[in-house]
Amino acid sequence: MDWLRILITSWSTPRLDTSSPLGAATAAPGGSALLSLTARGLQHAVRTGEGMPEQLTTVLEELLGAEPDDQALAVIGFGLGQLHHCDPG
Repeated sequence: MDWLRILITSWSTPRLDTSSPLGAATAAPGGSALLSLTARGLQHAVRTGEGMPEQLTTVLEELLGAEPDDQALAVIGFGLGQLHHCDPG
């Protein structure tokens, strides 16, 4: 989990001009790491009914609180419906 977090935080940077942010994110190791961490968090929430694991919520809070990164926001937006369903808070 720490390895994924490090990949994500080192990849995320303020940017708003990516022509295809979700496509670019999935091609980058950090974007793939964010997708993997999100998928693991969703799986955990569904399996246990306990909401999102702290490792995921911490990364999401950091990304959402930082300067906008269109690629990170695209990945979060891709899973936003499922994230909200599993943990509305």
